[in-house]
Amino acid sequence: RRSSDLTIPTGDVGFSGPSYWNSLNTANSFDWNISPNDQLRGRLAWTKYGAIDTNAQLPAFWATTPQRYWLVPLSEYHNFSPNINNEFRFGFNRYAQNYPVGSATYPGLTVFPNLAISELNGLQLGPDGNAPQETIQNLYQGVDNVSWVKGRHNFRIGGEFRWIISPQTFTQRVRGDYEWSFTSDFLNDFYPNPGNPAGGDFAERSAGDPVYYGNKKAFYTYFNDEFRMTPNLTLNYGLRYEWTGEPLAATSLQPLNAISSVPGLITF
Repeated sequence: RRSSDLTIPTGDVGFSGPSYWNSLNTANSFDWNISPNDQLRGRLAWTKYGAIDTNAQLPAFWATTPQRYWLVPLSEYHNFSPNINNEFRFGFNRYAQNYPVGSATYPGLTVFPNLAISELNGLQLGPDGNAPQETIQNLYQGVDNVSWVKGRHNFRIGGEFRWIISPQTFTQRVRGDYEWSFTSDFLNDFYPNPGNPAGGDFAERSAGDPVYYGNKKAFYTYFNDEFRMTPNLTLNYGLRYEWTGEPLAATSLQPLNAISSVPGLITF
């Protein structure tokens, strides 16, 4: 008989396992005075971080979540004359985070799903319910500023370019979530019944695990002038322009909206 017809007492189910994190950090710099008119500066910061993802209920499904951080700025300062100098800066910033699911396999399936049994106090079998997911962001940045002092004016003009490369993946229930009210239903391989009077049955899995590309570019430029009208009065004025592009995934997927168009009424 099914467990709905026979009450079997069950106790609390609890587990414990190791939990730790490791971090390796380094910071480096160099300064080079190339000539009286040229200076070069460089910095490097790097972090390697790894921690145990304990969101899965059973320690057998715990996995290390690697995270990496890079920060690399490079600056060059050049004096063309006592009144004109230039500042150029290049920066690279990388952030990478990954939530893996480990190497556990389930018979007959390509991945290990998340299995829950309400009768066992909601016992969860499977990896972290929010895994797998991954985020990577590479930011390239270039900035150039020119300063020119002429008479009572201090002109500044410059620009900045940013290029972001950011693939991301996180699809809910990509491995599948299955919940049973009774242990016997799971052991007898009954399909979860959402209409079960006892409640708690659930079965859902998404199709595929697409990658979202947040790649985009941006450009900024400005002009500024500090005009010393009198020894006690300075006028500061300028103009700035900014342009930020759309993420690559957004622009490439926009044409798919055409399926919602209604001829003669609305066009996407």
